[in-house]
Amino acid sequence: MRILLTGASGFIGRHLRAALLAAGHTLVLTARGAAAHAPEPGLRYIEADFSRDVERRYGARAWRGSTP
Repeated sequence: MRILLTGASGFIGRHLRAALLAAGHTLVLTARGAAAHAPEPGLRYIEADFSRDVERRYGARAWRGSTP
């Protein structure tokens, strides 16, 4: 199965990534600096900064728990 995994470089994501790869899945990972990651078999990095995108759409209030 092909899986999109966010937070793959964090503590939980790192372990989840290893388990998913061991189970034979193909992963697409998001990273703020995708070009900085060395290519690995079964992995594809795409650049994404969700905090920037959320603030751009909703402003700082999005992080205070209020929605538009």
